[in-house]
Amino acid sequence: EAIRDSVETLLKQIDFSLSGYNKNSILSRFNAGENVVPDSLFLDIYSHAHDIYGQTNGMVDAAAGPLFDIWGFGFKSGELPDDDLVARTAAISGMKRLKADMHAVLEDGTLVPAKLLNDGFQDQALPKLNYNAIAQGYSCDVVARYLYSLGVKDMMVDIGEEKGAIEAEEKDGKEPAASSAARASGKRNLRRGPFTASSTSERQATSAASAGTAGRSR
Repeated sequence: EAIRDSVETLLKQIDFSLSGYNKNSILSRFNAGENVVPDSLFLDIYSHAHDIYGQTNGMVDAAAGPLFDIWGFGFKSGELPDDDLVARTAAISGMKRLKADMHAVLEDGTLVPAKLLNDGFQDQALPKLNYNAIAQGYSCDVVARYLYSLGVKDMMVDIGEEKGAIEAEEKDGKEPAASSAARASGKRNLRRGPFTASSTSERQATSAASAGTAGRSR
């Protein structure tokens, strides 16, 4: 029961930090233009998201929140937008506008949204973030790391549609890879919304995942 309660506490922390559907979350308040005090989860996932943006040449972009919204894939209802609206929204979206290091712009632990904008974008709309593509997989990794810290060597973490696995074998004395197996493959199902990458981790998928325990991308 203690472990279950601790996992539930972790999930509540993730929801309070990263959920765009929780109007009181750090993410929702940041997206509303409020100054926020980011916790370790908020800082960590932003770093992962910026890395993934670079690794995918911008194909996975957590700062494309306004685009998600106008299509109805984000935190607001939308409808089929015309080309002009897409172009105008794309101009005020994207990680290209944002600094890679969120820590560096904190002022006494507080994040001012405008401070995250790169030079040349300071007069544009404030950034809006949407972690729907990676949040479930990231949550799997957070829970898996906690369970591993307790000595659990074999596990499968299933959150929503995403599954993460840890293989028992330790290599070179290092912690086994905690990983959701489905990757940001670029596949998407427009009926379901933006595609979901299952993990922010760049570590190799485990043998359990390759055997078919992988979560599926959407």
